[in-house]
Amino acid sequence: PGGLITPIIRHADEKTLSVISNEMKDLASRARSRKLKPEEYQGGTTAVSNLGMFGIKDFAAVINPPHATILAVGAGEERAVVKKGEIK
Repeated sequence: PGGLITPIIRHADEKTLSVISNEMKDLASRARSRKLKPEEYQGGTTAVSNLGMFGIKDFAAVINPPHATILAVGAGEERAVVKKGEIK
Protein backbone atom coordinates (compact mmCIF):
# COMPACT_ATOMS: atom_id res chain seq x y z
CA PRO A 1 0.00 0.00 0.00
CA GLY A 2 1.46 3.26 -1.13
CA GLY A 3 0.91 5.87 -3.74
CA LEU A 4 0.24 9.54 -3.91
CA ILE A 5 -1.81 11.14 -1.13
CA THR A 6 -2.95 14.73 -1.71
CA PRO A 7 -4.31 16.31 1.48
CA ILE A 8 -6.96 19.01 1.08
CA ILE A 9 -6.84 22.51 2.58
CA ARG A 10 -10.51 23.44 2.71
CA HIS A 11 -11.65 27.07 2.42
CA ALA A 12 -8.08 28.31 1.86
CA ASP A 13 -9.52 31.59 0.56
CA GLU A 14 -10.80 32.33 4.07
CA LYS A 15 -7.51 31.58 5.89
CA THR A 16 -4.31 33.51 6.51
CA LEU A 17 -1.03 32.22 5.07
CA SER A 18 0.20 31.25 8.53
CA VAL A 19 -2.95 29.19 9.20
CA ILE A 20 -2.61 27.49 5.79
CA SER A 21 1.09 26.80 6.46
CA ASN A 22 0.39 25.23 9.86
CA GLU A 23 -2.48 23.16 8.48
CA MET A 24 -0.35 22.04 5.54
CA LYS A 25 2.50 20.90 7.81
CA ASP A 26 0.09 18.93 9.99
CA LEU A 27 -1.63 17.29 7.01
CA ALA A 28 1.71 16.43 5.35
CA SER A 29 3.01 14.84 8.54
CA ARG A 30 -0.11 12.75 8.98
CA ALA A 31 -0.14 11.83 5.26
CA ARG A 32 3.41 10.45 5.55
CA SER A 33 2.34 8.29 8.50
CA ARG A 34 -0.93 7.26 6.76
CA LYS A 35 -3.08 8.81 9.51
CA LEU A 36 -5.37 10.99 7.36
CA LYS A 37 -9.13 10.57 7.39
CA PRO A 38 -10.76 10.16 3.95
CA GLU A 39 -12.39 13.61 4.18
CA GLU A 40 -8.89 15.11 4.55
CA TYR A 41 -7.77 13.94 1.10
CA GLN A 42 -10.98 13.59 -0.94
CA GLY A 43 -12.84 16.31 -2.83
CA GLY A 44 -10.08 18.68 -3.93
CA THR A 45 -10.16 20.64 -7.18
CA THR A 46 -6.63 22.12 -7.39
CA ALA A 47 -3.24 20.81 -6.28
CA VAL A 48 0.11 22.50 -5.67
CA SER A 49 3.34 20.65 -6.47
CA ASN A 50 6.45 22.33 -5.01
CA LEU A 51 9.85 21.08 -6.16
CA GLY A 52 11.52 24.46 -5.65
CA MET A 53 12.92 23.34 -2.30
CA PHE A 54 15.08 20.86 -4.24
CA GLY A 55 16.50 23.59 -6.50
CA ILE A 56 14.36 22.58 -9.48
CA LYS A 57 13.48 25.71 -11.46
CA ASP A 58 10.70 24.35 -13.66
CA PHE A 59 8.89 21.10 -14.35
CA ALA A 60 5.66 19.74 -15.79
CA ALA A 61 3.34 18.66 -12.97
CA VAL A 62 0.85 15.85 -13.58
CA ILE A 63 -2.80 16.41 -12.64
CA ASN A 64 -4.00 13.85 -10.11
CA PRO A 65 -7.69 13.04 -10.84
CA PRO A 66 -10.22 14.12 -9.72
CA HIS A 67 -8.37 17.46 -9.45
CA ALA A 68 -9.02 19.82 -12.34
CA THR A 69 -5.75 21.79 -12.11
CA ILE A 70 -2.26 21.73 -10.64
CA LEU A 71 0.21 24.55 -9.95
CA ALA A 72 3.89 23.62 -10.43
CA VAL A 73 6.15 25.73 -8.18
CA GLY A 74 9.89 25.82 -8.90
CA ALA A 75 12.88 27.52 -7.31
CA GLY A 76 13.14 31.28 -7.53
CA GLU A 77 16.05 32.98 -9.21
CA GLU A 78 17.45 36.48 -9.54
CA ARG A 79 17.13 38.10 -12.96
CA ALA A 80 18.05 41.46 -14.42
CA VAL A 81 15.05 43.67 -15.22
CA VAL A 82 14.95 46.66 -17.56
CA LYS A 83 13.02 49.67 -16.18
CA LYS A 84 12.87 52.90 -18.16
CA GLY A 85 15.85 51.80 -20.24
CA GLU A 86 18.03 50.88 -17.24
CA ILE A 87 19.04 47.43 -16.09
CA LYS A 88 18.10 46.92 -12.46
